[in-house]
Amino acid sequence: MTVQPLPSFFPVEEQTFSLEGHVSVFESPLSRASQQQVRGGSRWRSDVTLAPMAMKDARPVLAWLENIQASGDFFTLGDVESRVPQGVATGTPLLDGANQTGSSLTTKGWTASVTTLLKAGDFIQIGDELKRVVSDVNSDAGGHAVVHITPPMRGSFADGVSLVTADTSAVMRLIDNSQASFNSGADGVVSIRLSAVEIF
Repeated sequence: MTVQPLPSFFPVEEQTFSLEGHVSVFESPLSRASQQQVRGGSRWRSDVTLAPMAMKDARPVLAWLENIQASGDFFTLGDVESRVPQGVATGTPLLDGANQTGSSLTTKGWTASVTTLLKAGDFIQIGDELKRVVSDVNSDAGGHAVVHITPPMRGSFADGVSLVTADTSAVMRLIDNSQASFNSGADGVVSIRLSAVEIF
Protein backbone atom coordinates (compact mmCIF):
# COMPACT_ATOMS: atom_id res chain seq x y z
CA MET A 1 0.00 0.00 0.00
CA THR A 2 1.13 3.55 -0.64
CA VAL A 3 0.28 6.88 0.98
CA GLN A 4 -1.47 9.23 -1.44
CA PRO A 5 -1.70 13.03 -1.07
CA LEU A 6 -5.08 14.68 -0.97
CA PRO A 7 -6.33 16.07 -4.29
CA SER A 8 -5.24 19.65 -4.93
CA PHE A 9 -8.93 20.64 -4.90
CA PHE A 10 -10.44 19.26 -1.68
CA PRO A 11 -12.79 21.96 -0.32
CA VAL A 12 -13.63 20.90 3.22
CA GLU A 13 -16.87 22.52 4.37
CA GLU A 14 -17.29 20.63 7.64
CA GLN A 15 -15.06 18.23 9.56
CA THR A 16 -15.05 16.35 12.81
CA PHE A 17 -11.59 15.28 13.91
CA SER A 18 -11.47 13.31 17.14
CA LEU A 19 -9.51 10.73 19.05
CA GLU A 20 -11.13 7.32 19.43
CA GLY A 21 -9.98 5.99 22.78
CA HIS A 22 -9.53 2.31 23.53
CA VAL A 23 -10.78 1.78 27.07
CA SER A 24 -12.51 -1.41 28.20
CA VAL A 25 -15.04 -1.09 31.02
CA PHE A 26 -16.02 -4.10 33.16
CA GLU A 27 -19.12 -3.74 35.34
CA SER A 28 -20.27 -6.24 37.95
CA PRO A 29 -23.80 -7.48 37.17
CA LEU A 30 -24.42 -7.72 40.92
CA SER A 31 -23.00 -4.57 42.47
CA ARG A 32 -22.44 -2.46 39.34
CA ALA A 33 -18.93 -1.75 40.60
CA SER A 34 -16.79 -1.01 37.57
CA GLN A 35 -13.19 -1.28 36.52
CA GLN A 36 -11.51 0.31 33.52
CA GLN A 37 -8.58 -0.98 31.53
CA VAL A 38 -6.84 1.48 29.25
CA ARG A 39 -5.50 -0.32 26.20
CA GLY A 40 -3.17 0.86 23.48
CA GLY A 41 -4.51 1.68 20.08
CA SER A 42 -6.21 5.05 20.41
CA ARG A 43 -6.58 6.46 16.91
CA TRP A 44 -7.70 9.58 15.09
CA ARG A 45 -10.97 9.59 13.18
CA SER A 46 -12.27 12.17 10.74
CA ASP A 47 -15.67 12.68 9.13
CA VAL A 48 -15.51 15.17 6.27
CA THR A 49 -18.19 16.94 4.25
CA LEU A 50 -16.89 18.70 1.15
CA ALA A 51 -18.42 21.93 -0.07
CA PRO A 52 -21.10 21.48 -2.76
CA MET A 53 -19.49 21.57 -6.20
CA ALA A 54 -20.25 21.21 -9.86
CA MET A 55 -19.78 17.75 -11.36
CA LYS A 56 -16.78 18.94 -13.40
CA ASP A 57 -15.02 19.83 -10.13
CA ALA A 58 -16.23 16.70 -8.35
CA ARG A 59 -14.92 14.23 -10.92
CA PRO A 60 -11.22 14.44 -9.92
CA VAL A 61 -12.18 14.12 -6.24
CA LEU A 62 -14.38 11.10 -6.96
CA ALA A 63 -11.62 9.54 -9.09
CA TRP A 64 -9.19 9.96 -6.17
CA LEU A 65 -11.68 8.44 -3.73
CA GLU A 66 -12.45 5.50 -6.01
CA ASN A 67 -8.74 4.86 -6.56
CA ILE A 68 -8.06 4.93 -2.80
CA GLN A 69 -10.99 2.61 -2.16
CA ALA A 70 -10.12 0.14 -4.92
CA SER A 71 -6.39 -0.01 -4.18
CA GLY A 72 -6.63 0.03 -0.39
CA ASP A 73 -4.11 2.87 -0.35
CA PHE A 74 -3.77 5.30 2.53
CA PHE A 75 -3.73 9.10 2.61
CA THR A 76 -2.75 11.89 4.97
CA LEU A 77 -5.33 14.09 6.67
CA GLY A 78 -5.24 16.43 9.64
CA ASP A 79 -7.56 18.80 11.45
CA VAL A 80 -8.12 21.48 8.82
CA GLU A 81 -8.88 24.10 11.49
CA SER A 82 -5.53 23.47 13.23
CA ARG A 83 -3.04 23.85 10.37
CA VAL A 84 -1.23 26.62 12.26
CA PRO A 85 -0.44 26.28 15.99
CA GLN A 86 -1.84 28.76 18.51
CA GLY A 87 1.61 29.02 20.10
CA VAL A 88 4.55 30.80 18.49
CA ALA A 89 6.38 27.50 17.78
CA THR A 90 9.74 29.21 17.13
CA GLY A 91 13.04 27.41 16.76
CA THR A 92 13.83 24.05 15.19
CA PRO A 93 12.26 21.52 17.60
CA LEU A 94 13.78 18.06 17.80
CA LEU A 95 13.40 15.01 20.02
CA ASP A 96 15.97 15.13 22.83
CA GLY A 97 16.78 11.47 23.33
CA ALA A 98 16.02 8.25 21.48
CA ASN A 99 13.22 5.73 21.97
CA GLN A 100 10.93 7.97 24.01
CA THR A 101 7.71 6.40 25.24
CA GLY A 102 4.59 7.49 27.08
CA SER A 103 2.76 10.81 27.07
CA SER A 104 5.58 13.30 27.57
CA LEU A 105 8.40 14.13 25.20
CA THR A 106 11.75 15.70 26.04
CA THR A 107 12.59 18.10 23.23
CA LYS A 108 15.30 20.57 22.22
CA GLY A 109 16.02 23.17 19.57
CA TRP A 110 13.29 25.63 20.52
CA THR A 111 13.97 29.35 20.82
CA ALA A 112 15.28 29.83 24.35
CA SER A 113 13.14 31.15 27.21
CA VAL A 114 9.84 31.45 25.35
CA THR A 115 6.44 30.99 26.94
CA THR A 116 3.60 29.34 25.02
CA LEU A 117 5.68 27.86 22.25
CA LEU A 118 2.67 25.59 21.89
CA LYS A 119 -0.72 25.87 23.53
CA ALA A 120 -2.96 23.09 24.80
CA GLY A 121 -4.91 21.85 21.79
CA ASP A 122 -2.12 22.34 19.23
CA PHE A 123 -0.91 19.37 17.21
CA ILE A 124 2.60 18.07 16.63
CA GLN A 125 3.77 15.30 14.31
CA ILE A 126 6.71 12.96 14.89
CA GLY A 127 7.35 10.79 11.85
CA ASP A 128 3.86 9.58 10.91
CA GLU A 129 2.47 9.88 14.46
CA LEU A 130 0.05 12.73 15.13
CA LYS A 131 -0.23 14.00 18.72
CA ARG A 132 -2.31 16.67 20.42
CA VAL A 133 -0.53 18.84 22.96
CA VAL A 134 -2.43 18.71 26.27
CA SER A 135 -0.77 21.57 28.17
CA ASP A 136 1.05 24.79 27.25
CA VAL A 137 4.74 24.36 26.34
CA ASN A 138 7.51 26.74 27.49
CA SER A 139 11.23 26.52 26.76
CA ASP A 140 14.08 26.95 29.22
CA ALA A 141 17.25 29.00 28.75
CA GLY A 142 18.80 26.18 26.72
CA GLY A 143 15.87 25.80 24.32
CA HIS A 144 14.66 22.58 25.94
CA ALA A 145 10.99 21.83 26.64
CA VAL A 146 8.82 18.97 27.84
CA VAL A 147 5.77 18.41 25.63
CA HIS A 148 2.79 16.53 27.11
CA ILE A 149 0.79 14.71 24.43
CA THR A 150 -2.10 12.41 23.65
CA PRO A 151 -2.24 9.66 22.52
CA PRO A 152 0.98 8.17 23.91
CA MET A 153 3.92 7.41 21.64
CA ARG A 154 3.70 4.15 19.71
CA GLY A 155 6.95 3.96 17.74
CA SER A 156 10.61 4.37 18.58
CA PHE A 157 12.39 7.37 17.12
CA ALA A 158 16.03 8.38 17.11
CA ASP A 159 17.46 11.35 18.96
CA GLY A 160 17.19 14.51 16.87
CA VAL A 161 14.07 13.59 14.89
CA SER A 162 12.15 16.72 13.89
CA LEU A 163 8.85 17.77 15.42
CA VAL A 164 6.42 19.19 12.88
CA THR A 165 4.24 21.96 14.30
CA ALA A 166 2.25 23.17 11.25
CA ASP A 167 0.23 21.35 8.58
CA THR A 168 0.31 18.20 10.69
CA SER A 169 -1.51 15.05 9.61
CA ALA A 170 -2.12 11.39 10.36
CA VAL A 171 -1.97 8.49 7.93
CA MET A 172 -5.58 7.46 7.35
CA ARG A 173 -7.65 4.85 5.55
CA LEU A 174 -11.27 5.01 4.45
CA ILE A 175 -13.44 3.57 7.18
CA ASP A 176 -15.21 1.09 4.89
CA ASN A 177 -15.78 0.16 1.25
CA SER A 178 -18.66 2.54 0.57
CA GLN A 179 -16.94 5.91 0.84
CA ALA A 180 -16.69 6.74 -2.87
CA SER A 181 -20.38 7.66 -3.14
CA PHE A 182 -21.96 11.05 -3.78
CA ASN A 183 -25.30 12.83 -4.07
CA SER A 184 -26.16 14.87 -7.13
CA GLY A 185 -29.17 17.18 -7.29
CA ALA A 186 -31.24 18.32 -10.26
CA ASP A 187 -29.13 21.48 -10.34
CA GLY A 188 -26.01 19.41 -11.00
CA VAL A 189 -24.48 20.21 -7.62
CA VAL A 190 -22.58 17.28 -6.09
CA SER A 191 -22.23 16.52 -2.37
CA ILE A 192 -19.41 14.26 -1.16
CA ARG A 193 -18.88 12.93 2.38
CA LEU A 194 -16.24 10.54 3.65
CA SER A 195 -15.08 8.98 6.92
CA ALA A 196 -11.57 7.80 7.72
CA VAL A 197 -9.54 6.40 10.62
CA GLU A 198 -5.86 6.47 11.42
CA ILE A 199 -3.76 3.43 10.56
CA PHE A 200 -0.56 2.30 12.24
